[in-house]
Amino acid sequence: ALWVCIILNPHCKLEEKSCWLQQLQKWNDLDVCPLEDGNYGHELPNITNALPQNASHRSDSLSRPRRTVFTRAIEGRELHWQDSHLQRIISSDVYIAPACQQEKHVPTACARVDALRSHGYPKEALRLTVAIINTLRLQQQRQLEIYKHQKKELLQRGTTTITNLEGWVGHPLDPIGCLFLTLTEACRLNDDGYLEHVPVAAGCPDSSESYLSLAMEVALMGMGQQRVMPEGLYAQDKVCRNEEQLLSRLQELQLDDELVQTLQKQCILLLEGGPFSGLGEVIHRESVPMHTFAKYLFSALLPHDPDLSYKLALRAMRLPVLENSTSAGDTSHPHHMVSVVPSRYPRWFTLGHLESQQCELASTMLTAAK
Repeated sequence: ALWVCIILNPHCKLEEKSCWLQQLQKWNDLDVCPLEDGNYGHELPNITNALPQNASHRSDSLSRPRRTVFTRAIEGRELHWQDSHLQRIISSDVYIAPACQQEKHVPTACARVDALRSHGYPKEALRLTVAIINTLRLQQQRQLEIYKHQKKELLQRGTTTITNLEGWVGHPLDPIGCLFLTLTEACRLNDDGYLEHVPVAAGCPDSSESYLSLAMEVALMGMGQQRVMPEGLYAQDKVCRNEEQLLSRLQELQLDDELVQTLQKQCILLLEGGPFSGLGEVIHRESVPMHTFAKYLFSALLPHDPDLSYKLALRAMRLPVLENSTSAGDTSHPHHMVSVVPSRYPRWFTLGHLESQQCELASTMLTAAK
């Protein structure tokens, strides 16, 4: 993300950018250059006792393009700031069009926000952040409409192939964390670090909103995104750590009426989101589980909406990658829950952690029900 910010510097001249890119390419070509996801494929030890990978999987792994920690910065060489739509967004509070016309890839749009913040343009970063959130809202509404037309068929099948291959939580560019920090920084009016509700600048669709409520909304959207578990121990561990980091930031927010309303609204949307939401009725078999996220939602919602909190937490208790594979395990022991999935590629290195989070969620619900 650091190098992406450097490449996206609005002040960077073409000659300077060219020099940086040459240097990045030189580093990128080194054999010892760290990989972006830390996944060295066949070099990883088989620590989960899963069955050996077959030849086709090994060849697929080896044929994938090599992505280093500098790859995204190099890919960003074509990005610029001259787009008229982008300029209208960052130069005016009145221009409220979503950012999707300019940037369809959410992490890249968020990298622009990060670059603006890093190079001394906090107001412009804030305007672009609001535009990105408007885009995410539109996307969420469109996905709800799509699901309404597919709901009957999906519920009958009980499975879906719809998924996001690139999750926002644990992403190298940390898009959700970037948006959250940009919004909460605008709410720190004093040196004491206390967060206050600051109304979103005039011209936005809902003038009653605050940057603080937007921060909560985008964090919930990001963590509730249905996405496939990435490959490799490093990438999977990063998903867990990034989720915990975002949750710790959310827990710093004092839940007043406005934030509770935002929480309730987004939780309902996540429950109704179908395969596009990690809390939808039907999700992809290899989706990242929602246990840790749901534990926070349950505790936050319980004093305000017990029915919604239990509905959400019970929905999140599932672990499809195990539930759908038990038939492939030891059928002579029907209650035996396998701790690995032999046919799974890539392997779930963090499965033990995920199962412990599932237990914690169950324990939290049982304790609250006493």
